[in-house]
Amino acid sequence: MNQKIASEEEIDVNQVIKLIKRVVIKILRLFFSIITFYKKKWIFFLLLLAVGATAGYFIDRKIGSTIYKQEVIIEPKYRSVSYIYSFIDNLSYKLGDKKYIQSLGMESLWSRNIESIEITPIIAADDIMIELKDTFNDQESYEVLYEKSENDLNIEKFRNFYKHHKIVVYFKSDQEYNSKITASILESISNNSYFRDQIAFEFNQASSDLKRNTTSLQFIDQYLASLSTDTTKKDQDVIIIADETQTTTIAALLKQKSSLLINIKKNEETLNLYKEVFLKVSDSDVISYQKKIFYNLLVLIPLFAFIGVSIFYLIRYLYIELQKLVTT
Repeated sequence: MNQKIASEEEIDVNQVIKLIKRVVIKILRLFFSIITFYKKKWIFFLLLLAVGATAGYFIDRKIGSTIYKQEVIIEPKYRSVSYIYSFIDNLSYKLGDKKYIQSLGMESLWSRNIESIEITPIIAADDIMIELKDTFNDQESYEVLYEKSENDLNIEKFRNFYKHHKIVVYFKSDQEYNSKITASILESISNNSYFRDQIAFEFNQASSDLKRNTTSLQFIDQYLASLSTDTTKKDQDVIIIADETQTTTIAALLKQKSSLLINIKKNEETLNLYKEVFLKVSDSDVISYQKKIFYNLLVLIPLFAFIGVSIFYLIRYLYIELQKLVTT
C-alpha cells in the first residue's frame, strides 16, 4: 500500500517537472522568436526610431521656439474696464475678419502675424479692499476678502476694482510692423465715441469747476490778507456767502479754503489724468525670448512608434496562428 502511494506521488512530481519544462521551453522559444523577429527587421525598426526621433526633435523645437510679444500695462478710466475686456475678446475672435481689422486702422496682412491677444488684471488685493471699505464702507466684505488668496480674487466680478490691467499681444514672427499693431489696438480702444463724449463732458466740467474754485480761493486769500493787515473796511471788497448758522469767521474761511484746495486738486487731476479712456502705465515694446526645450518628444515619439508597430505585428501573428488553429 505504501509503495503504491509513493509510486503515485513520484508520477505526480514527474508530471509537474515535465509541465514546468514545457512552460520554460515555450518561454525560451518565445524569447528567441522575439529576438529573431527584431533581428530580421532591425533595419526597419532602426529607421522607425530615427524618423520618430527626428519628428520629436522638430516638434520640440517648434513648441520651444522663440516667443515675440508686447506687454502694455494700462489704467482704465471712466469705469471702462468691461468695455476694454469686451474689445480685446472681440478682437481675438475676429482676427481673421479683414474688414474688421481694417476698421481698426491695421492692414489685413498684419493680423496674420498675431498669434493671440489677452488681457488680465494685475492682482492687487488692496484695490478691492479700498473700494469696499472706503467707497462702500463694507467692513464685513473687507475682512472676508482679506483672507482670500490672489487666485480667489482673479475672477471676473472683481475686475472693475483693479487699478491696472495688462494687455499682451503675441506675434508669430519678428516683423517691423508688430509695434504698429499694438498701437492700433490701443488707439481703437481710445476712439470709442461713447467714452470720447463722456471725456469731453468731464473735461469741460472740470475746467469750469477749476476756474470757479480758483477764483473763490483767490477771494478768500484776499479777504484773509486784508484781515491780517488791518485794512480799512472800504478796502474789503470781497463778499463771502456763508450758511445762516455760520458767520464769516477766520475758522470758517480756513475750512472753506481747505475744501476748495481739495476740489482744485481733483479738478487738476481730471484735466491731467482723465484725458483718455485709459492711461498707459508702461510699455515693454516688442520683446523676444526662447522657450526652454525639454526634448521630451524626442524620446516619446520613437518609443511610442516602436511599441505601436510591435503591437501591430504581435496582433498580426496571433491572427495568423488563430487561422491555422481553426483550419486544422
